[in-house]
Amino acid sequence: MNDSVGLRLGKGYWLNIGLLVLIFILLAGALAWTSQARIDEFEQRAQRSAELSAQGAAKEIAAELHGLGRALSLFAAKEEAALARFARDPENQGYYDDLVRRVHAVFPDAFAVTLADHSGQPLRTDFEGLVGEVCQADLIQFAKAPASRELYIHPHAEAYHFDMMVPISQPGIANAVFFVSFRPDAIARVLKNSQVYGHRLMMLRRDMPGLIEVDPRGSRDRIKQDFRLTAEELRQIRASVPIPGSRWDVVDLPDAALTADYVRQVWLHTALLVVALAIVTGFVLRYMVRSVHRQQAYTERLEETSAQLRDHAIRIQTIFDTVVDGIITINEEGIIETFNSAAERIFEYEAHEVIGRNISMLMPEPHRSGHDGYLRHYLATGERKLIGRNRELEGCRKDGSIFPLDLAVNEMHLDGHRLFTGIVRDISERKQLERIKNEFLSTVSHELRTPITSIRGSLGLLAGGAMGDLAPEVKQLLSISLSNSERLINLINDILDLNKIESGRMNYAIKRVELLPLLEQAMEANRYYATQYEVGFELVNALPGVWLMADPDRLMQVLANLMSNAVKFSPRRGVVTLAMDRPKPGHVRVSVRDQGPGIPEGFRANIFHKFAQADASDSRQKGGTGLGLNISKAIIEHFGGAIGYDSPPGEGATFWFELPTDETSAIAES
Repeated sequence: MNDSVGLRLGKGYWLNIGLLVLIFILLAGALAWTSQARIDEFEQRAQRSAELSAQGAAKEIAAELHGLGRALSLFAAKEEAALARFARDPENQGYYDDLVRRVHAVFPDAFAVTLADHSGQPLRTDFEGLVGEVCQADLIQFAKAPASRELYIHPHAEAYHFDMMVPISQPGIANAVFFVSFRPDAIARVLKNSQVYGHRLMMLRRDMPGLIEVDPRGSRDRIKQDFRLTAEELRQIRASVPIPGSRWDVVDLPDAALTADYVRQVWLHTALLVVALAIVTGFVLRYMVRSVHRQQAYTERLEETSAQLRDHAIRIQTIFDTVVDGIITINEEGIIETFNSAAERIFEYEAHEVIGRNISMLMPEPHRSGHDGYLRHYLATGERKLIGRNRELEGCRKDGSIFPLDLAVNEMHLDGHRLFTGIVRDISERKQLERIKNEFLSTVSHELRTPITSIRGSLGLLAGGAMGDLAPEVKQLLSISLSNSERLINLINDILDLNKIESGRMNYAIKRVELLPLLEQAMEANRYYATQYEVGFELVNALPGVWLMADPDRLMQVLANLMSNAVKFSPRRGVVTLAMDRPKPGHVRVSVRDQGPGIPEGFRANIFHKFAQADASDSRQKGGTGLGLNISKAIIEHFGGAIGYDSPPGEGATFWFELPTDETSAIAES
């Protein structure tokens, strides 16, 4: 391989490697960004959940306390007699026990009960649970300004409690204060019910940060441990909501271990995906390296072959440059009047041997017999079939050998006489070059098909899960590669078939075959392909008992081409209709109709040409090589039939072919 080719392949190779590495980095970065976004979203949800949980708990605790105070006021009004008795004789143990019993019957969480006079002095101070100086100070403050009373929890040797005080103004108990202490069990229940998974709700003293008063387990005397938050836990508090009318705040502390575990799981999952992506990238790099090596080998062989062809073409061109084309002039009767030296060399006649004789002597049959009739027809009607055009014909040399030639005929008038000048060139060498080109194309196509088939198989194994579950992005890349390898194999097969047809080496196994089962088999064979486009098949006007003389495999190839084209151009959930008909005696027509957009007007003249596509984007959007219809036309015409199409505006396209039935077929079994 020369230096320029090696440099070109080297640049492309490193460009592909760089692009692949860039894609890997971008995908890895995208995975990392997605993981961080998931963690941020988790943090945001946790923050919002904490705020809602703390707010809800604070509202419920405030409502609980408000309801408790209201209930206490209603109790005082209802138990006016019991309160009056106790107020008249506070030292009477019976009166006091009766009042306590009544309070406990309504308030199971009540801890202590008493009455205070208008100055806040308790009528009885030796009852269980009332903490002398603290509670008396609160009573005095409440008596002076009852509207400013705040709730808080009193420490006690046996239990924690909070005080509720309501003013009483009744006959016999004027300007008194009804005092009840409660255990905070109801508050603990509210915290427990409001607490969500992964979070810890608790109630703290606002003036003593970090001191836990109550949490879902109960008050501080029941917690026994961990009743004070650490500095790290204080920093982790997500929400703090004050309870109206109290010295407490409801705070939400997330489970740090749960959050750390979630973050660890997210990054572990990301790391596994990155490792899988790296493995796939490694496989793709290995495939690229091997592909480049094969490409270099093929390029070297192609360069060698091309050099040989160029040398051969130069030799032929040198010969052509030194030889003047044959020039032959005839009159209206087809009699040769001039015959130059190049023509002498081409036809191996001396000029004196042909001048004055009819030009048909240089033509093989059937042109020899028909030439004079063609010339008379032109002179009579002016209808041109050869004049003014270049055509490839066959010539006959002096020794009777037939050779291909390129002929251009022009008409001229000289001295009132009509003459026809023919420019003749022996194209035997050109035909030989075309044969070499076809053989070379066939060889290269065969050499390409084997490795491409192996690549397609390997990609199919990967896509089928042979290497385990793959990331969706990798599956998409494998799907694209597998689809493109299928397209390349189809292109190679079509090129090989076209080459065989053009060279006359296409083999046909002609035999008697029934048409209807063949159509049903074709529908079944192409059904999976159609399901990929969400398109169905239907067969109408089935005609059993129609027999043909044809090669069933080649006929299936024609049906596959027409049906796959119809599927590709049909809309989703469309239907491709196959139909049989007898357009005339001794013939049968098979039509394939789609529901697509139809055939563009400007494309119809080229639709059966090689590599024909309605638009340059068709091959990318719909797939295909543009050879199917050209190959189908050659096969149908070999069977003695005809192929065509109908495409009314806005009604899709219908491709059809007609074949003679067995009774009238002129094709012999071969």
